[in-house]
Amino acid sequence: LNRVDVYSLTANVALAIGFSAVVVVMRWYRLEILGIFAAYINHYIWLIPIIAPMGGHVRPFPQFYASATILILYWAIFRISYVIREPIDEEISAVAGVLNSALLLLVMKYQSAHPELVFRALLTMGAVELVLSRLPIVRRRRLAFHVLTTIGVVLIVAAIPFKYAATSVSPLWLIESALLIVIGVFTDERIYRRLGLISGIATATQIVAWPAARLIGMRIGGAAPERAWIDGSIFVAAALAFYAVSEWAPRMWPAMFEDPVDRRLARALSYAGAVMGLLAGFAMCLDSGPAVCWAVLALALTIAGRRLGSLDLKIEGGLLAVAAVVRVLVVNLPSNSMAASHVSWRLVTVSAVIAAVYAMALWMGAPSPIATWSASGLLALLAWYEFLPISVAVAWTIAAIVLLEVGVKWEWPHLRLQAYALLAGAFVRVFVVNMNAASTPRLYTIVPIILGFLFVYERVRIDAFAWLAVATIVALLRFHLAADAVAIGWAALTLLLVAFAKVSRRRVFLHLGEVVAVLTLSRAVIHNLYQRTYFPPPASTPRWLLVSIISALLFACLPFAFRLRRPEARWFDAHPEQILFFIPLLLVTVLLGTEMRLGMLTVAWGIEAVAVFLFALWIGERSYRLSGLALLLLCVGKIFVFDFWRLSLRDKALTGIVLGVALIGVSILYSRKRDAILQFL
Repeated sequence: LNRVDVYSLTANVALAIGFSAVVVVMRWYRLEILGIFAAYINHYIWLIPIIAPMGGHVRPFPQFYASATILILYWAIFRISYVIREPIDEEISAVAGVLNSALLLLVMKYQSAHPELVFRALLTMGAVELVLSRLPIVRRRRLAFHVLTTIGVVLIVAAIPFKYAATSVSPLWLIESALLIVIGVFTDERIYRRLGLISGIATATQIVAWPAARLIGMRIGGAAPERAWIDGSIFVAAALAFYAVSEWAPRMWPAMFEDPVDRRLARALSYAGAVMGLLAGFAMCLDSGPAVCWAVLALALTIAGRRLGSLDLKIEGGLLAVAAVVRVLVVNLPSNSMAASHVSWRLVTVSAVIAAVYAMALWMGAPSPIATWSASGLLALLAWYEFLPISVAVAWTIAAIVLLEVGVKWEWPHLRLQAYALLAGAFVRVFVVNMNAASTPRLYTIVPIILGFLFVYERVRIDAFAWLAVATIVALLRFHLAADAVAIGWAALTLLLVAFAKVSRRRVFLHLGEVVAVLTLSRAVIHNLYQRTYFPPPASTPRWLLVSIISALLFACLPFAFRLRRPEARWFDAHPEQILFFIPLLLVTVLLGTEMRLGMLTVAWGIEAVAVFLFALWIGERSYRLSGLALLLLCVGKIFVFDFWRLSLRDKALTGIVLGVALIGVSILYSRKRDAILQFL
């Protein structure tokens, strides 16, 4: 601690030499740790009065080179001691070996006044450590060999950032990592391979922390609109190197990667390769391009994972596909840039991503529902953005049919579910958009959708699609026909449905016909008979004629309904002829009530009752006969309660005559057809 000059520290050097000699001869390796601390701490205390006044900004001082030389002498003395000693207490010796280099670097850093020399110092020290590790006397001591090799590699790797810019550090570290692995393979030294793997992970971390972070920040801030070819090339090289180390090398030399630690490091490099591929696509493509690059890379990784039997590659492909889908949602779909006069980049890029994701699902062996749902969702969104609003539902229907056919052929249930979801979306969109379009576009966009529903029903025989088709037809007739003709259209649809149910023997169409018949009744009563609209009627057609046509069409369903009876079933499914008879009967009854004048209403209802009774006797249906009788009795009650008190004499006489004739006729029929009627009972 003599402050005369720096050379007073030579006593510390002499003490270190003597101390190390005693340690080696006496094998006091534990004591050496204290000696290393003592030497460097003495030197540090000597430096404090020189460095402390500089206030953290170390400047060159006269004793710098002499002090640095003495520090190197400390290191050399203790390193020679570590190299030549006998293989006893190797763990303690390893601690001393690492402590020697660590304290040298710490004290050197404390007195560092020439930062430009750091690169050379670290590189030289690392090279010396590696040379020492190759000495035969060291190689016989495996732990010493590992310690010196590790220190040498760490120093060389740490030297690079002190000389080169951050952009150049990545390729140099990548080269060092590759060289270490190659050396480890050809020399069959695990330490080199492991250090190479660790260096690769450090390289990936540096790439993400600096070049990639800088590029992403500039892109977000709008300061780097051009393609980063240099950074992209580095990312591509890193990805290829990492995949070569993690996937190719273990298959070429499987015995060298049997250790679990090596396998875990190789797997980490495999995922680092996926990250590099992600960054490469971002760097070398702009705007809508990265999503396509990521999707193609995801497909390539999935195919490679399938062929090589690598679960990691499949997972990485899935992660890249997720990134591609997110990018499409955030960037590609909202973009309006054009690739050609009538083709947008959105159509080109999103279509490519969709194709890649579907191909991934195909190559995964067991189809991934996440992949197919993602692709189908993007397909639906692409149609939403690219097509006119009125054409979106048509596009969804076509896409659904294609997905359904593929799902049925390849037995992929998820594709079938996606097709059903698209059809449901098309059905909803028809009511939101298409029904409100002009007449001609509404017709030529909704009819293909209806045909699509019917095709899907025929293909999979799910009744829900028949219901969707008929519901769409009902709505189309409601919006496309004149207001007074809507009920006629629905009645004609009822006849077609019931007839088709008889021909095809599919009862779902019978049920649909019954529902449409109920809708027809409500429409005819509410609109045609009472309140058409608040506007004048569009035509001069009398409403009795319209309602008569409706009733005739509904009555025309009865021949088919009788053939569709199923006594073992329940409710209207067992006897469809009931609902399809009483709906038009009720409609005719209401029509007479609105069209006939008060004096002739009972007469009209009486004639109707007789006609119903005669029809019931003809076809042999008990419920029809009872309804005719009930209507006739209603007329009798109406005469005594209302007609005799309100009608004129002429109307009273006419009503009594007609109703009396009707009652006599019914009585005669009862007496003559007594046996047949008793059978109905």
